[in-house]
Amino acid sequence: MPRSSRAASAAGYGELVCQYLELRDQHPGVLLLFRVGSFYEVLFEDAELVARELGLKLSERPSGGTAGPVAQCGFAAHALEAFLSRLLSRGYRVAVCEESEEEPASGVRQRAVVRTLTPGTVTDPVLLAEDRATYLVALVGDGEGELGLAWTDVAAGEFKAGEFDVESAAAELQRLQPAEVLVPADRPVSETLLARWNVTPVASTAGAVEALHLAYPGAQLGDLPRAQAAAGVIVRYLETTQGDQAAPLDPPQRPERGAVVQLDVAAQRHLELVETERSRERVGSLLSTLDQAHTPMGRRMLRDWLLRPLVDVSKIRVRQAIVAELLAGPELRAALGGFLAGLPDLERLAGRAAARRASPEDLRALAAVARQLSSFSQVAAARTPFLRGLGRPRARLAAFAEQADGVLAAPEETLPVKRRASPRLDEALDRVEAAAAWQQRYLDQLRRRQGLERLKLERTSTQGLFLEVPANTPVPPDWTRRGGLQKVERYTTAELEQHAIEVAEAETLVAAEVRALLAELREAAVAVAGETRELGRHLAAADALLSLADVAAERDWVRPEVDEGDAILITGGRHPVIERLGPFQPNDACLHARGPRDQLIVLTGPNMAGKSTWMRQIALIVLLAHIGSWVPAAAARIGLVDAIFTRIGAVDDLVGGRSTFMVEMLETAAVLRGATDRSLVLLDELGRGTSTHDGMAIAWAVIEQLATGPARPRAVVATHYHELAALGLVHPQVSLLRAAVEEQPGAIRFPHRIEAGAADRSFGIEVARLAGLPGAVLERAREVADTIEPLSAEIARRLGACPPTSLPTAQQ
Repeated sequence: MPRSSRAASAAGYGELVCQYLELRDQHPGVLLLFRVGSFYEVLFEDAELVARELGLKLSERPSGGTAGPVAQCGFAAHALEAFLSRLLSRGYRVAVCEESEEEPASGVRQRAVVRTLTPGTVTDPVLLAEDRATYLVALVGDGEGELGLAWTDVAAGEFKAGEFDVESAAAELQRLQPAEVLVPADRPVSETLLARWNVTPVASTAGAVEALHLAYPGAQLGDLPRAQAAAGVIVRYLETTQGDQAAPLDPPQRPERGAVVQLDVAAQRHLELVETERSRERVGSLLSTLDQAHTPMGRRMLRDWLLRPLVDVSKIRVRQAIVAELLAGPELRAALGGFLAGLPDLERLAGRAAARRASPEDLRALAAVARQLSSFSQVAAARTPFLRGLGRPRARLAAFAEQADGVLAAPEETLPVKRRASPRLDEALDRVEAAAAWQQRYLDQLRRRQGLERLKLERTSTQGLFLEVPANTPVPPDWTRRGGLQKVERYTTAELEQHAIEVAEAETLVAAEVRALLAELREAAVAVAGETRELGRHLAAADALLSLADVAAERDWVRPEVDEGDAILITGGRHPVIERLGPFQPNDACLHARGPRDQLIVLTGPNMAGKSTWMRQIALIVLLAHIGSWVPAAAARIGLVDAIFTRIGAVDDLVGGRSTFMVEMLETAAVLRGATDRSLVLLDELGRGTSTHDGMAIAWAVIEQLATGPARPRAVVATHYHELAALGLVHPQVSLLRAAVEEQPGAIRFPHRIEAGAADRSFGIEVARLAGLPGAVLERAREVADTIEPLSAEIARRLGACPPTSLPTAQQ
């Protein structure tokens, strides 16, 4: 296919197709949506792609020259936002090309790309998910295992950059769920790290650091060369795709290392914090059960808190104090909820304001917020400074509201600005109104003539003003025909032509003055954009805290005691998601880091008996305490954790080419490498996917490492290898618990109660009976089990009788 307009012309394409090819060549790597009248069109092989992705009909359009027809698909202009959203969600970058408003003297209209959208740079609220940030990420490798990682939420202005090892970078990507990941060709990173994400290759990092320093001279990333390069890649990409329309970002900040509880990829996935593991849906996650936020920014804040729990006791207690005050004051909760419910998404509105893209609706909303703040007096008597700060006077925002009130008209008005907004606007509107009065007098005058009683004065965007009469109506000889339709004819007169010129001049003056007034107000919004963004984040936090208070009030949750001790003590704990489904069996938990007892729990019992639920509820209660929330329990004392490691259920990693057992071993290895005394470790069913002896041996060795190694974290290991209960005889710091089973004649019942002791069998055959396996199969399974069980008992006896340094060998 021709790669230049000259080549395209030589190949026999007409002017319109040549124009398409020229614009596409100027914007490589994007899908060009080419405006043609009231449609957007895509041509050539891109048409085939777009037709397939959007389910559109693939057709042809004439080339306009000697060449044959070219592939074409398209959609109506009014459906642009819907189709844009679908293309962006599939990872495509899109350039929107509009027609010039000027009528061409000859040939076709000129066109130009007016905006380029990519999955990570959209700021239009129609194209953004309300409840989660849309992140653009840059990854820069160094060939030595360290990575520069930078990210920005363009719509809200957040911009951060740091340096990470591969595991930490994977965890950060899991938190961010980036819409687009930039990877420079000269500093590649592992394909495994990128497997789940939408990757946009960029040329190189050459000049990236210089671009960063030019845009942000005070960026505090001087000792992080990889982070600087990654941040510079983002800056340059935004300049390339957005040009002078790029939304301003906060200066890049480095994330605080050690300021949050570390949650690796497995923990985020297994605990289902913001989405379920299998279906990846929000419903059924911890976030869905906590979210009673009134604003999109509050929902995003709550999501971020769950993925970044605090490790600073003083900060946790500040949040607890705010939740406590809200919980104690139902009237305050109701007033704050009512106030928040009427707010726009201030974080994103501030971004549009800073980029000078605020619509009249945005400007009205910003002014309304400033007015509402001044009347929100219920927080004036609050005990916590955070809540009192919501009602703090903001003089600059108040001044903006006053200016906006003098300019902006009510939403139902025809013009976005008030008539008295400026003398020039008044004068122009007077001319427009005089023109309208003249038109009515002129029409009345003409209708008094014989045969013209049905005369109309009409106007279209293409023909302007004209007189319209039914077909075959006699008209004066000085009228000039302008065409017609099947049942009407259209005419103009010398008087009407002159009047049309005067109307156009007056309307041009009105439009120019409206633009000038809105531009002035947008500049005023730019001046308060930073304060608006700060206010938005304050209100988002208030919304998230109010949501925590509402949940605690409705569900009888309690305030946990959070300290720097080694204990995790939970009385009557419940699973925060599952308890909503019906009656729930509460259970206790007791763990002590490096403790002489209860440092590590070996949990035995059959499937369906509640082992995994109990493990997850411990982790979720601990995590909730670290975000400042109340917890589902009768009482809880939570010693700080620095990380939560989980391995609860495993599935094949088909993309990475790894089996279930390999995934399990990789996750277990990450736990053993990363856990400290301060960590919480939860491992479920270690050793599945290999032989019984290998699996049991691996599980035994991992438990011993956690119980006696350099790091002795608080840990729970659930297993079907009930032989591992012998560890409780060898190591006093290992406690034995089991999921209770109530046996009845011909049946078993699982009360989901966790109790002291160890299971002596797995009840697998009984579970198989519940599942409906044929009776003959069950009978044969019982015969085999009766033969094997004495061997298991002997294994447990021999392991329990020997200290770790003298376990029996195969020869013995």
